[in-house]
Amino acid sequence: MYIATQIIKWSAICLVVLSITIFFLVRPAPDLKSVLSYKKQIQASNSTCITSLAGIDVSYYQGKVDWLKVLNENIHFVYLKATDGITYTDPRFHENQNSLIKSEVAHGAYHFFEPNDDGVKQAKNFLSQIKIHKNMLPPVLDIEITQGVDKELIKKRAKEWLETVTLELGCKPIIYSYSSYYENNLGSDFLEYPVWIADYTKKPNLPKGETQFLIWQHTQKGDVSGIDTMVDKNWFFGNNCRLNSIKCKQEGEKKI
Repeated sequence: MYIATQIIKWSAICLVVLSITIFFLVRPAPDLKSVLSYKKQIQASNSTCITSLAGIDVSYYQGKVDWLKVLNENIHFVYLKATDGITYTDPRFHENQNSLIKSEVAHGAYHFFEPNDDGVKQAKNFLSQIKIHKNMLPPVLDIEITQGVDKELIKKRAKEWLETVTLELGCKPIIYSYSSYYENNLGSDFLEYPVWIADYTKKPNLPKGETQFLIWQHTQKGDVSGIDTMVDKNWFFGNNCRLNSIKCKQEGEKKI
């Protein structure tokens, strides 16, 4: 009787171990394409047109990003640092860009503007690195330093970047800046472009005369699952229908 009991006991244990082993062997590996729950979330939000969408912007400072975790944090859009000046490319840009292209999240790229560099050459650096995709948000010019350059030359070079990128992509860029910088160095000459304002107070202070306020970067110290460092967090002022409406309307991908 004892021997029979032991046989039954150990047979049951072996069966459980075998079942667990089979489960881990046959279950699909987690990759960005398999985040079905996130895709369903995006599709649902597109149909209901929810308002005030949360987003983040990242660069290599955030290190290796676990996009599986990030995209399950109710993040509706992402901006990636692509380039800086006339030669620099963010070391993690292509990795992040390729990961996000596989997802359903709206995302775009930004260029950090160097006032000492030619605007057209900076634009060509940016354009040479990005890929065109169906969920592409407008390109962004991050302009926030002077480097001792006269504001008229800053305006000229910023215009060169904006016009070159617009002509190439057929998609009007967004200007990212601080209100004080915008007013002191750009003034009223760029009101045709939508703005993304960085302001870490309770209410964003907009540049005088600006009527195309799209995005508010409200903190540099955000905490998002999947990112080990602090990260910039943003609000897009509009619903998902509006977010979809500003995407660059081009199909296919630009090979680099």
